[in-house]
Amino acid sequence: MARFDWHVRADLKPRHLQLLVALDDFRSLVKVADYLHVTQPAVSKALAELERSLDVQLFERGPRGLAPTLYGECMIRHARTLLGDYRKAHDEIVSLRSGGSGIVSVGVLPAAAPVFAPTAIARLKRHSPQTTVALIDGTLDSLLPELQVGRLDLVVGTLPPARVPSSVSVRVLQEEDPLVLVAGAHHPLATHPNPNWRDLADYPWIVPPLGASMREPLERILAEHDLPIPLNRVESISLVTNWTLLRTTLSVGFFSKHIATHYEELGLIRMLPLEIPKLVGPLGVMWIRDKPLPPAAQAMLQALVETGTTPAP
Repeated sequence: MARFDWHVRADLKPRHLQLLVALDDFRSLVKVADYLHVTQPAVSKALAELERSLDVQLFERGPRGLAPTLYGECMIRHARTLLGDYRKAHDEIVSLRSGGSGIVSVGVLPAAAPVFAPTAIARLKRHSPQTTVALIDGTLDSLLPELQVGRLDLVVGTLPPARVPSSVSVRVLQEEDPLVLVAGAHHPLATHPNPNWRDLADYPWIVPPLGASMREPLERILAEHDLPIPLNRVESISLVTNWTLLRTTLSVGFFSKHIATHYEELGLIRMLPLEIPKLVGPLGVMWIRDKPLPPAAQAMLQALVETGTTPAP
């Protein structure tokens, strides 16, 4: 154990971290050598030296190339986190040297993209105009790993129904928002005085894809009204794509109410008066529990909290 501690404190360098991540990404000595612009023997030698100094095997050779061992997975996970910290430190120093107030990287889930996140950023900019906000749109499956390895400071959006990893802190910003049926402003149902569920069967739909958290509950609701998922459908969770389809076709779809209200006020869609039980979880923000947030991230978190507690105008 003393040998391992000494190695980590004294010998582990960024090039070792880059090697571990590249080996995990490519799973091939030849491809890693090409990527790092070194020879294959140099890669083999560096890996052997690293394994020897750590006194564990990090990768195994198999018919499909290299595969990390349990020790390798541990080192790769920490290597990604450390490299992410190096990049963020570099970017923050560049920002501070140029007169900025630091950088905060925020992952934005679809529910927070059109209204909540921009409102919070506007609030932050009023107090700290020189803070740079880097936004990354995505799903929870794509953004949560980025948060865990340090490439994101915060993730904001609909909180998952299942528990998040114990390493992640969660704060609820707004309680759950009802789901509503929507159609384009030009749609025949937009001016229908009293549409019913059977009226929806005549039109194409936009629904969440298989595996999305809302897909199964939506299917249950439709089944209660004797409506199967139609063959004429688009499966999408992209808000921009969905409202464009609603605006340009006769599709019907589903939005959370605060998003639907935003697009309806812009004259792009109409909410249909058909009742749907609450399916969308609360809006919240996530960050790594035991990792101190830099000042810019703390300021962004405060802006998100204030936005969540301020009534909409």
